[in-house]
Amino acid sequence: MEKEPARRYQSVTALAEDIERYLTLQPILARPPSALYLLRKMIRRHRIGFAFAAALGAVLAAFAVTMAVQAGRIGRERDRANQEAATAGEVSEFLVRLFEVSDPGEARGKTVTAREILENGARRIRQELGDQPGVRARLLHTMGRVYRSLGLYAESRALVDEALAIQGGLSAPDSPDVVPTLYELGSLLRIAGEYGEAETVFRRALETAETRLGPDHPEVARVLNGLGTVFRKTGRFPEAKAALRRALEIDEGSYGREDARVAQSLNSLAAALADNGEYRGAEPLYRRALEIREKALGPDHYDTAQSLDNLGILYQKLGDLERARSHYERSVAIREKVLDPDHTVLATGYNNLATLLGEMGRHEESIRLLERALAIHEKALGAEHGDVARDLHNLGNRHLERGDYGSARRFHERALSIREKAQPPDPIEIAASLEALGSVLVEMGEYAEARRRLERALPINEKVLGAESVDLAWSLTGLGDVLTRIGEYERAGEVLERAVSLREKGLSPDHQDLAWSLFYLAALHHKTGDLSRTREVYARGIAIMERALGPDDSSVAFGLNGLAAVLAALGDEREALSGYERALRINEAAFGPDHPDVARSLHGIAGILKERGDYPGARERYERALRIREERLGRQHPDYVETAAEYADLLRRMGRQGEAPVPGPAPGLPIERTRSALRTGAPRPEVGGEPSLVAAGPVGAAAGGAVDRVGRGPGRVLLQTAAAVPGCPFPAGPPWESSRPAAPGPDFRSCAHGVPSWERGGSRPESIPSARGGKGPSLPRSNPLAAEKPPLAFRSGSPPRTPKPPRQAPRPFPGGGSGRG
Repeated sequence: MEKEPARRYQSVTALAEDIERYLTLQPILARPPSALYLLRKMIRRHRIGFAFAAALGAVLAAFAVTMAVQAGRIGRERDRANQEAATAGEVSEFLVRLFEVSDPGEARGKTVTAREILENGARRIRQELGDQPGVRARLLHTMGRVYRSLGLYAESRALVDEALAIQGGLSAPDSPDVVPTLYELGSLLRIAGEYGEAETVFRRALETAETRLGPDHPEVARVLNGLGTVFRKTGRFPEAKAALRRALEIDEGSYGREDARVAQSLNSLAAALADNGEYRGAEPLYRRALEIREKALGPDHYDTAQSLDNLGILYQKLGDLERARSHYERSVAIREKVLDPDHTVLATGYNNLATLLGEMGRHEESIRLLERALAIHEKALGAEHGDVARDLHNLGNRHLERGDYGSARRFHERALSIREKAQPPDPIEIAASLEALGSVLVEMGEYAEARRRLERALPINEKVLGAESVDLAWSLTGLGDVLTRIGEYERAGEVLERAVSLREKGLSPDHQDLAWSLFYLAALHHKTGDLSRTREVYARGIAIMERALGPDDSSVAFGLNGLAAVLAALGDEREALSGYERALRINEAAFGPDHPDVARSLHGIAGILKERGDYPGARERYERALRIREERLGRQHPDYVETAAEYADLLRRMGRQGEAPVPGPAPGLPIERTRSALRTGAPRPEVGGEPSLVAAGPVGAAAGGAVDRVGRGPGRVLLQTAAAVPGCPFPAGPPWESSRPAAPGPDFRSCAHGVPSWERGGSRPESIPSARGGKGPSLPRSNPLAAEKPPLAFRSGSPPRTPKPPRQAPRPFPGGGSGRG
C-alpha cells in the first residue's frame, strides 16, 4: 500500500478493474515507484548534500570540457611547433648546403661573393624545395631581405613577390605568416619611391598584425616604423610622429629600454622630428640610439654607422659643422669596411658628407663624392629615381657656388623633372628644386623666372612644413632677394623680416643660416637708403658667419663685399677698401681667380681707386672683372653691363672714350641696332635721389638693380624698346610715356627689366645726388653705353648674389637596425 494517498486506488471498484486488466493481459495502473520518483524523494530529504554533489559535478564537467579544448589546442600548437621545427631544420640544412660553395674545396680557388652565394641559393630553392612550399617561402623571404640589405632591389623584389604568392596559397590572406613578407614588400616600395603602394601594403600588414598578433606585438611596432617612414617621406608629419611614437612604446615594452631593436624606433622618430624642423627634440633621441648601438653592437657595427650619420645630419642642420664632419667621416669609414663599393647606402653616405664639405667651402672634394654617389645610384636605381635627383640637386648647388651657372641650371632642371614625375610626388623635394633653380636664375639675371619658381615653392613649404617652420626661411630669403632686386621693397621687407624671425626663434644665435637672412635684409636696407641700419645688420651677419665657419670662409667674404659697399657709400673709403681686399683674398683662395665673386670684389676695389684718382689701378681691376663676367655670365648679364658702364666712365675720365666696351646685343639683334635703340628724353627733376626718366634698349637680360627704383615717386617714365619684352604690355617701337602718381606696377618693371642697359636722360652730364649729399661721377650724354651709376646700394660693388642655395637636406637612415631587416 502506497504511503501517499494520491498514489493509492481511490475505490474497491478501481482495484477490481486493475485486477481485470491484469487477468486479460492488459497494462495495469499500479506501478512501483520510478527511479525519478525515488530520486526526487531523496533530494528532498538530503537537499544540502545533493546541492554540493551537483556543484561538484558541474565543476568536473567544465574541467573535462576545458581539458578537451586545451588538449586540442596543445595538439595544434605541437603540430605547429613540429612544423616550425621541421621548417627551421630544413632551412638550416639548406643554408649549410648553400654555403658549401664558399668552401675552398668547392670554390676551386675562386673568391666567392655574397651575390654569387645568393644567386646560387635562389636557384637551388626553386630546384630542391618544390615539394616544401612553407620552407621555400621562408627562404625566399629571408633571401629577399638579404638582397635588399645589399642594395640589389630588383632581385629582392622578385624573391619577395614569389614568397608572398606562395604564402597566399598556403594560408588565409590575414595569416600572421604574411606580415613579415608584407613588411619587406612595403620597404622595397618605399625605397623605390612608390609611396602610395607602400602605404597600402604597410596598412594591410598592420591590420593583420594587430588582429592576429595583438596590438602590442613587436611585429606591430616593426610595421608602424615602416608606415611612419612613408608618412615622413610624404610630408605627413603629424601622422608620422604618432605612428613612430607608438612603435617606440611597443618596442620598449617588449624588449626593454636598452635593446638594440629599440634604437631603430628612436632613429625613425628622430628623423621625423628633424625633417619637421624640431631639431632640439630630435637630438636626444639620436644620441640615445647611438649609445644603445655602441653598447649592444659595438663601435664598428653597420647600425652604429647609421646612428653616426643621422647625428651628423642633425649637427649640420644646427650649424655645428665640425661636429657633423667627424660623425659623417666615421660613418663612411665603417660602411666602406662592411659594404660593397657600389652599395646605395654607401652612396647616400657620400652624398651627405659631400653636402657638408660643400657647405664648408671644400667644393672640389664635395663634387668628387657627389659624382661617385650619382654613378652608384644611377647604376642601382635607374636614371629617374629620387636618390638620383638628390645627387643632381647637390651637384647643382656645388656648381652654383663655383660660379658655373649653366651646369648648375642643367643639374637642377633635371632634378626638378625627376621629382615632378615621381608618383606620388614629394612636395618637399619639389620645393627644394624650385628654390635652388630660382637661386641659379637670379645669378643668371633672369629675375622674372626666378620669382615665378620661388613663389611656387613658398606655398608648398608653408602647407607641408607649417607657417612657423624654420626651414621655411629658405624660400622666404630667396624670394625676398628677388623682390628687392625688382624694386618691391615693401613686400621684400615683410618677407625678409619673417625669415630672420623664424631663424632667430628656431636656430642657435650663431647659426650660419641666420647670417644669410641678415645679409639679404641688409641689402634691402641699403637699397632703401638706410645706411646706418645696413651697416649694423651686415656687421651682425659677418660676426655670426665668422663664429660658425671661421674668418676665411667664402660666406664671410659675401658679407664683407656688402659691408664694403655701404662703407664706401658712407664715405669710409679706407675701411671699404680693406673689406673688399679681404673678401678678394678669401674668394680667390676658395674659388680660384675666375669666380664671379672674385669679380664682385674687383669691381668694388676699382670703384674706390677710381674715386681716389688711381686710374691705372682702377683700369686693371675693371678689366679683370669684365673678363670674368663676360666669360662666366655673358655680355647681357646685369653685372657685366654694370662693370662695362663703370669702366666706360673711367675711360672717359682718362680721355679714352672710344675704347669703352659694348654690352652684348639682344638675341637676334646686331650690335649696331642695340646702340641705336637707346634714346633719351627731356631731363626731369629727380625724385628721392633717383632719376624719373630712363631710356630702354632692346630685349636682353635684366638690367639688375640699376632700374629697380626708377619712377618710385610722381613723375614721368619714358621707355623705348627695340623689340617686344616678355611680360611688358607695351609694344616695341616708338617711345611710350606713362605718368604714374605712385610706385610703378609690375607692368613697368617687366618692361624695365627686359633691357640690357639704360641711362638717365638729359642734355648734358649731370651728377646724381647720393644719400650723404655728395655727387657721383658725371655721365656723358653722348655715350649711351656709359650707363648711369646704379642706385646707392651698389655704388661701389655689384648687387649681392642670391642667397646661398637651399641645400638638399642630407638623407637620414631611419631604417635598418638589428632585427629589423
